[in-house]
Amino acid sequence: MFIIALKSILLTVIIAFITGLIGLAYGEFFLGYKPKEYFDNWFLPENLKDYKNFISVGSMHNFSYLGGLTGLIVGIIHSVNQKRKSTKSQQSV
Repeated sequence: MFIIALKSILLTVIIAFITGLIGLAYGEFFLGYKPKEYFDNWFLPENLKDYKNFISVGSMHNFSYLGGLTGLIVGIIHSVNQKRKSTKSQQSV
């Protein structure tokens, strides 16, 4: 069970990392080219000088939360599936 739990944790970390990179790309290539007026309703620091990088990193940060949640769900599903396989193999013996 320890190995299965480690694999589930690894799956969660990998999914969160990849989702964070997707968020960085989204922030860099989509949000990064919006004019400053687009962000008027956002809560940004008043003395912010580099909007593009700030928005890109913020997007990566937010996507990482989504990736962590998605990874958690995938990890739980993986653990449950492995438990079912183990139970089936023990019943057939």
